[in-house]
Amino acid sequence: MSLSIRYHYFKQIAIIMAILWTLANILFFTFQIKNENKNIINTRILQTQTATKEAAHLLDWSFNQKIKYPNAQSNLSYSLSYLLEKINKNKNIDLSVNSFFYKDELEAMTQRRAKTIKKMQQTKQEHHSVISGKHNSTYVYTITPLLATKSCLLCHIHDDAKEGDVIGSVEAKMLVPSFKDLNQKRYYNLILIYIMTWIVGLIVIYWINHNSKKYLNAKMKDYEENIYLLTDMMERRDTYTAGHSRRVAHYATEIAKVMNLSKENVALLFRASMLHDLGKIEIPDAILLKPDRLSTAEYELIKTHALFSAELLSHGPFKELSTIVLHHHERFDGQGYPHGLKGKHIPLLSQIIAVADAFDAITTNRAYKSARSKRDALKILEQEKGKQFNPDIVDAALPVLETIKIDTLTRQLPENKLDEMRFCYYLKDQLTGCYNINHLKVLLTKFTEYQSLNAYHLTLKNLTAYNKRYGWKKGDRLLKDLAALLMQHYPTSTIIRFFGDHFLIVNIDQNTILDTTLFDTFLNGYDVEITSNYIDFLKDNINNTDKLENMIFNQS
Repeated sequence: MSLSIRYHYFKQIAIIMAILWTLANILFFTFQIKNENKNIINTRILQTQTATKEAAHLLDWSFNQKIKYPNAQSNLSYSLSYLLEKINKNKNIDLSVNSFFYKDELEAMTQRRAKTIKKMQQTKQEHHSVISGKHNSTYVYTITPLLATKSCLLCHIHDDAKEGDVIGSVEAKMLVPSFKDLNQKRYYNLILIYIMTWIVGLIVIYWINHNSKKYLNAKMKDYEENIYLLTDMMERRDTYTAGHSRRVAHYATEIAKVMNLSKENVALLFRASMLHDLGKIEIPDAILLKPDRLSTAEYELIKTHALFSAELLSHGPFKELSTIVLHHHERFDGQGYPHGLKGKHIPLLSQIIAVADAFDAITTNRAYKSARSKRDALKILEQEKGKQFNPDIVDAALPVLETIKIDTLTRQLPENKLDEMRFCYYLKDQLTGCYNINHLKVLLTKFTEYQSLNAYHLTLKNLTAYNKRYGWKKGDRLLKDLAALLMQHYPTSTIIRFFGDHFLIVNIDQNTILDTTLFDTFLNGYDVEITSNYIDFLKDNINNTDKLENMIFNQS
């Protein structure tokens, strides 16, 4: 998983944790309030049960007293009932003593109360229920049966009843306040506690997320530094490849933005583009720096750079780039390498790099070819839609690349002495130490950039006869001495040996005068002579070595 995606996931996790923490606090607060309200109801039930039981016992006691003291007032039970109602009223309990309930009375009651009374009559036991009243009020309703005893039967109050029958009931109803109404101070303290707990939790989540971001930022910084270190390594190996990678990265990310790819994918594409040619560090200099078209065998070898790149990136933080880099030379029609993938089977980011890569290759100077115009490059991309490139990507790329500023000074040339030594195999003549025809090819790739480009063409006459007469070693010594003489007397010119016995004193944006007397002194004692002629490359439109060769041999 990429660091940018991890960063995104950490952010999402922090948000989810904050939401869950908020929901948990709301849930626990709601649960606690519900429990508090439930405890209030249970307390009210207990209070009404106690009141009804006490009333029932007192009524039973009054009947016993009436039997013991027959001369007492006859309305004792009535006075007691009235007294009980008054006493419980002070406790906020509506208590009443009732005789047997008849069917029509039950029908007039609320359904919940009537149901509770019926249960009491059937079971001859105490029952309670919670009843909703007006204005969202809640009441606890408790009913305790009054059973016929010997005392009440002897009083002839219920002559038709038998012992144990329900002859009446004690009812108690009590308003149940909410937890907020009952204890406002505790209610608001509880809210404050939960708010503080919630805030502390959010602070902890923020701290965790903040430190995770710091950690990922540090990892990302290391990651970016590693990319630029690898790029620097490529640049030291091949300055063209490094500059090419930076340009491709720029072109590719601009195309991706137009295609509305996510920020994460644009960042991923940039890194992959920067390192898409990393595998070229395993390609020998003899092939990588060759200033000429590659042979079939050489091309097959350089094609392996995609595999090398993927292998080098297949571990650690660069693993996510491996697949993208591996397939950046696949073709939309399936004729690419290394696996010949076709169409949608090629990773999208790889296809974007392929377009950017080709555009840069067309518009920059190489040792074996001159850069083509932006217009030509766009035309080639259009022609290759559905063949080499994904048509949708080309359609997105064309307007973007049309506005891109091309670096016309880009070329594959030695930038320093070390580069020059590495290019020596292809650009220097192995015998004399001066430049060879390959260097001339490189110079001619910049043909249109010169204000003047001219040369003196020197030909050693009779060199073949000299070699036969004195031997090849002396002939080689003659060529070395002549090259040394030319490089010493024309230090600002470029000395090139080609076709064995031909030399060019090339002048770029400058003019020199050929001193022929120098050759007379030098050739004293040699059975050879030097002829010379002047060549104006710009005037004669000699922009490649084939034209130069034709001109030289036609003159001879």
